[in-house]
Amino acid sequence: MMHTKNICLLGFSKQAELLIKNQLEQKCHEFDLIWVSANAKALDGIIINALFLDTPQIEKYVATVNAPCVSIYTQPSGRDIAQKHHMLTLPLEDKLNFSNDWLNKLLSLNQTALDTAHSDTASLSKEYSTLIESIKNRDAVYIQTSCDEKIAYLSPAEQSAYINFARSDIPGIENWRWKKIEQIPHPEAMRRINIDQWLFETLWQSQTETFSIDPAMFYKLIRWPQPFSQHRRSEALRLAAQIKFHPVKIEDLVEKTRFAPELIEQFLYATNQAGQIEVIEPTEETVLENKRIDTLKSDPDRETKKSFIGRLRSKLGL
Repeated sequence: MMHTKNICLLGFSKQAELLIKNQLEQKCHEFDLIWVSANAKALDGIIINALFLDTPQIEKYVATVNAPCVSIYTQPSGRDIAQKHHMLTLPLEDKLNFSNDWLNKLLSLNQTALDTAHSDTASLSKEYSTLIESIKNRDAVYIQTSCDEKIAYLSPAEQSAYINFARSDIPGIENWRWKKIEQIPHPEAMRRINIDQWLFETLWQSQTETFSIDPAMFYKLIRWPQPFSQHRRSEALRLAAQIKFHPVKIEDLVEKTRFAPELIEQFLYATNQAGQIEVIEPTEETVLENKRIDTLKSDPDRETKKSFIGRLRSKLGL
């Protein structure tokens, strides 16, 4: 099981914060560490600059907060201050030496739990067809998906996804590992997006998968996709514009955009799975309407001329 921990840093410079965050995330890569503010509703651990432990504000905060506190000292005097307050501490160095006692206190875990969390990551599923079906069916389940330090919690019934990273950094679906969980831990501390946006983006950003789309069908836009990443964003928006007003086949999209058929198929697959397009059977009416629209686009004056001649014939009684 992947553990989520909401951690707060107090009293550090931006440079020191970045150093601590990067090294702690590398050390505890089995966990989803979410960096929150001191007044966050859900706090699992707090790291304080030991130099500030003597200040009235920090003393009051430590006395009232319901979360374990540890410290890091940036000057030698900070170690003495931390010892006076009976708080575990370590020096701020280019290479931080996290002791097991310090980590276990911060994360409220023992070493056995750390090892168990690490081994559980191997049990996550790589099969994403079942994941997509749960999302499409709006199953009343909660799903945790993991990709390195990136975590996305999915609630298909609520049509919501909660992520601990920038939405422009959603990786391709082949990179995720997932499993069902009983509840989403601390969703208020994460970034919420619509689940169809997450699904479209993760399918659209895939680099290794192949997606099969029926070339005989027509496709029409229902709802605009919202590509978050700049990677292939213009291609997605151009393809969406081509199928906005009337149904179009893959071969028509290839002719109009000059995009590779594989790219078009991936776009149609992603938007279809996300419920953003309609798949239409090639009936005689659909085919004729599509030909009429293509004719109008190739000769925009034709319909105007035809209407004018019709009105003229009517006036002349012909």
